[in-house]
Amino acid sequence: SLVLGLWLLLKPLLEAAREKVSLDLGTVLKKAPYEAQISALQKLQDQFKRLVQHWVGKNGRLVVFVDDLDRCAPDKIPAVLEALKLFTTTERCVYVLGLDYDIVRQSIAEKYHFNSAEG
Repeated sequence: SLVLGLWLLLKPLLEAAREKVSLDLGTVLKKAPYEAQISALQKLQDQFKRLVQHWVGKNGRLVVFVDDLDRCAPDKIPAVLEALKLFTTTERCVYVLGLDYDIVRQSIAEKYHFNSAEG
């Protein structure tokens, strides 16, 4: 699911900055109703923005490499992309994705039930 993909992506960052983050996202996302999950994700986005600002300052950049996206389980690739999308608007962050275009395209086509053939 989107939430699981997001958690797996950001868990290492949160653990590295544990003293700065007091939100127990794992528990919230497993047990909370949908509205609380959205609120928790918004808090996570805000926390991530603050962490980036703290780590890189006003002029730095945080470069995030996501390699082998095409090696995820095919049904999980769209969820990982959705999770990444939540953070792509964070200022001073650059995302570099390593993937096989055809595999990712096929996974998305299957998820959203459309023909992936070029033409």
